[in-house]
Amino acid sequence: MGRNIFYFKFYEQHIIPNCIANLSFAHNKKVFYQKTGSNASLSNANHLGLFPTYINFEVIHPEKFKRVQIKDNKIDGCAIALEGYDSIDNYIKSQFRSKNKTGLNRSIKRLEKSFRLRHRIFFGEITREDYIFLMTTLKAMLSSRFSLINKTNFAILKWDSIYERGFNMINEKKASLSVIFNNDEPIDISLSYHFNKIMFSAVSSYDINYSKFGLGQVSIYKELEWCFANNYDVLDLTHGNLQYKKNWCNIVYGFEDHIIYKKKSFTGAILFLTALGKVHFRNFLKNANIDVLMEKIKIGLQKQNEDCKTDTLNYDIESVESMDKDKINVLIEINLAQENYRHLKKPFYDFLYTSQEVMEDVKIFQDNMNHLKFYFLGKNDKSKIIFINEK
Repeated sequence: MGRNIFYFKFYEQHIIPNCIANLSFAHNKKVFYQKTGSNASLSNANHLGLFPTYINFEVIHPEKFKRVQIKDNKIDGCAIALEGYDSIDNYIKSQFRSKNKTGLNRSIKRLEKSFRLRHRIFFGEITREDYIFLMTTLKAMLSSRFSLINKTNFAILKWDSIYERGFNMINEKKASLSVIFNNDEPIDISLSYHFNKIMFSAVSSYDINYSKFGLGQVSIYKELEWCFANNYDVLDLTHGNLQYKKNWCNIVYGFEDHIIYKKKSFTGAILFLTALGKVHFRNFLKNANIDVLMEKIKIGLQKQNEDCKTDTLNYDIESVESMDKDKINVLIEINLAQENYRHLKKPFYDFLYTSQEVMEDVKIFQDNMNHLKFYFLGKNDKSKIIFINEK
């Protein structure tokens, strides 16, 4: 009897073990899955790992099987239950503190002011061309972002299986891609899985050049807005209780191991004791921080296989009071879309966030005498940037 990782198999592949009769939400007891028929053969013992505590289940033939549950240490997740709210605005008003609400509104307003944004969720229909482009972009975003913060990204480690399943699942309404575009450029992408009226936000990332704008928050806002419009029950932000997720969620859940074994069965009892020992040993390793060491090893392995490296930019930036025409005439106007100026994107978007200028209203110039010096000249604000090391 192996450990069946329920959580990932459930939302990624819609696989529900034969021993489960139904699934319901812990917060309102609503049943969202009911097994039809119970003729499938059942094992003497089943070990369900990573079972989220916001979901309850009943065992088939409870008179024949016993269940033991054990908390999985050092892992939890966040979710949003939509029941009791009729709109995203009402939810935010109820859930967010004043400071967090102000920060969210600031991010949305500044994004919409500086860029030509549009949002689209691909759900039920996507072309192969769009799928390849968006998933390739998502993988590049993940590589850049996690290389920058020096952490393991598990989606990258199992990317081939995610990529292989995704296209058909989107067209079958079992998955979706939520994309925020600046003009036609994707700047935030989230791959989610769907089961009945649950949306699992599984793999998300953004263009790190836009990091000032809090795209992670805006992405959740757009997904939750879609969930309200489509009468969903839960938006699961999945495992990992990062602060920005905590700000959004009204459910913080843990994970448990459930060991289900046949009563009055010697084989079932042996399998139960074996699984129980494994769970306790795994929790012991976590308490001893062995999982931290394993993550460091995975980071090293991931870096060996990375095809995306993140440059470290070193520059000074300062405000410019005014620029006379003679000075501007000796500067070279440049196009940010050109590849050799890609290192300018991050400081330029930071400038837009701070100045609240519109992207189309700002001209970018390079100093003809010093190619490490650039100028951002907007309608109301101007800045000079000098790179210490050119990338």
